[in-house]
Amino acid sequence: MTNKVTYKEEPNLFSDIREHSVDEIRDHRKSSTFFAEDIVEFTEEDAELYHEIENFEKYIGYWKTNQVIYNANEGFEDEYSELTRVEKKETVSYVWVEIAE
Repeated sequence: MTNKVTYKEEPNLFSDIREHSVDEIRDHRKSSTFFAEDIVEFTEEDAELYHEIENFEKYIGYWKTNQVIYNANEGFEDEYSELTRVEKKETVSYVWVEIAE
């Protein structure tokens, strides 16, 4: 199973990659810019769209993109160029809340 792929290795996989986004990670950087990553999903049905990619089946699943800069006014300043295979894990978190009197 492939766990990492780059644009240099498989450029056709990155065409229209944002259309496969199932989740976005945006961390404020400064002003109106953010560090941006996306979680993308490739499915068996996507094989038709990527017919030029040999053994597309090895890419089916969830992937996290590399981090790029996103400007809220002008859009993406860079293009995604790396994918790392990920899986969704349930986590428990806590927050502090004020006690009502």
